[in-house]
Amino acid sequence: MNIQENSISELISAFTNSFPAQEIPRNVLDLAKLCIIDTVGIAYASRSFDFSQTVLKTMTELSGPGTSPVIGQSKGLSMRDAAFCNAALIHGLDYDDTHLDAVTHCSSSLWPVALSVGLETNSPGMKTLVAFIFGTEITARIGIVAEGQLQKLGHHPTGIIGAFGCTITASYLYNLSTIQIQNAIGIVSSMAAGNMEFITEGAWTKRIHPAWAAVSGITAASLAKHNFVGPKRPLEGQFGLFKNLLGKDKRNEIYREINTLGTTWQTLGNAIKPYPACHFNHAFADCALKLKREHKLTSNSIRKITALVHRDQIPVVCEPIVKKRRPANSYEAQFSIPYIISAVFVYNRFTLKELTADALSNPSVLDLATKIYYTDTDRSLYPKYFSGIIIVETTDNQTIEVEVKYNRGSLRNPLSKSEIKEKFSANCANLLGEESSIKILGLLDSLEDLSSLNQIREAITADR
Repeated sequence: MNIQENSISELISAFTNSFPAQEIPRNVLDLAKLCIIDTVGIAYASRSFDFSQTVLKTMTELSGPGTSPVIGQSKGLSMRDAAFCNAALIHGLDYDDTHLDAVTHCSSSLWPVALSVGLETNSPGMKTLVAFIFGTEITARIGIVAEGQLQKLGHHPTGIIGAFGCTITASYLYNLSTIQIQNAIGIVSSMAAGNMEFITEGAWTKRIHPAWAAVSGITAASLAKHNFVGPKRPLEGQFGLFKNLLGKDKRNEIYREINTLGTTWQTLGNAIKPYPACHFNHAFADCALKLKREHKLTSNSIRKITALVHRDQIPVVCEPIVKKRRPANSYEAQFSIPYIISAVFVYNRFTLKELTADALSNPSVLDLATKIYYTDTDRSLYPKYFSGIIIVETTDNQTIEVEVKYNRGSLRNPLSKSEIKEKFSANCANLLGEESSIKILGLLDSLEDLSSLNQIREAITADR
């Protein structure tokens, strides 16, 4: 197939319909399962936060009863509304994985789609896992072409780009034909959305961006299943995605990325988070830990800390600096380099506990945060990796530099399987007993061996 003679949608749909599942490498399958395990644990952790109750109450009112599971809730909802809830629960703490090259959270929308549609179609575990991987491969490639430029223009790629991957996951599970998948990709281009205004106010809307991506993907695939016609060149056409959002013709770049489907596996670029915060901040948190452990500094011995940050990350995690030093709520704190460096230095960790009201008002954290500044740098490897560099000036006139080139959880600095499972157990601890947690973990870890997803449904919705 000559890629210059075919639309991008044709190439994506041909891959989705023809690539043999048995040729997916073992390490891709294994990482995909770890991403799924991670998402489910985060959904449990979210249940104690106020936003989750609002989402669940709202979608229950809109949906009415259904059979599709909501993680940690005994009563099911309709397929799309359950996927909406699960995606919001997974992404709501900003603790879910990020594809670094794409600067996009993939799993938070794709697993809810795979779960809901997989149950609806009575798909076996292996097919559901493949659907999740195919969706990741498409989401990641579209995100890579954006080159980390969407956020600074006010577009959140998790909502926008994620919708395309969700469409592929749903289409694969629905067994759509090649032309139907092309239609579905075109249809979802009119639904994809995600606005970055939340960042200036600490608003809740980011939490539902993957939820809307999930709903959009399921809806687009369902319309295409009944032969609704969509545009065939939504990515590279006259009003294609990148021309509209970036004002650039990215045709050559998207063809280049799509042409690697089945040979390069972008699922391996998913980075599982060690910290509940914007991924841009993670290497800076590790810099602060390294600084404290290796140099034995105290807050009183620090005159000034300067974070060296890539210019495209600065609007998200550094500006306005006054608000970043004194975040008004947990969400603002998760997007603040000054707060996270300071909190890590004071508490020697960064967990969900460092996002409580007590932590946010801790005078020791706030005082140190006033000493933290930023400047742009060309030394960061962003968007390939989310690097962190800090320079510390001490009260006795020392200058200390600490650098973490490859953020933890990334391909070059991955979390171990045991660390990911420990994170899952910790996230489930407040809502699940140990026996239930172990059972769910075991089912997800053996996903490809399950004849259906019914055991998973029963485990994640059992009354506690």
